[in-house]
Amino acid sequence: MSPASDPVSDPIRKADDVQAQALLNEAIRAAQVYYAEHGSFDGFGPDAAAAYDPSIVYTQGGPASDMVSMTVSPTAVVLVTVVELNGGYLCAAEMGDTVTMGRTNATTPAECQGGWV
Repeated sequence: MSPASDPVSDPIRKADDVQAQALLNEAIRAAQVYYAEHGSFDGFGPDAAAAYDPSIVYTQGGPASDMVSMTVSPTAVVLVTVVELNGGYLCAAEMGDTVTMGRTNATTPAECQGGWV
């Protein structure tokens, strides 16, 4: 990774990264509340997620900037957003009481690993 593409060295990329992290933190909190109230992620789609946090645009389509793409099963949810226009991703996944984070266009919790560092 060149210093110019390193989020620590590039203040604009770092700001985009922090914004995407905040977006996914809010989205995963909405998912956790839904799960706590329903006992599963059944029925947790874009409309249900928006009811918990209407400030976020949710989709079940491909990830995009300033949107959260969702992959949902009864026991897990994976949330992905685009960090950079050139295709950088951040993901957050919840399965049971475990939340994982990563930098991939994940569709399963196992793919969303490694943290945001």
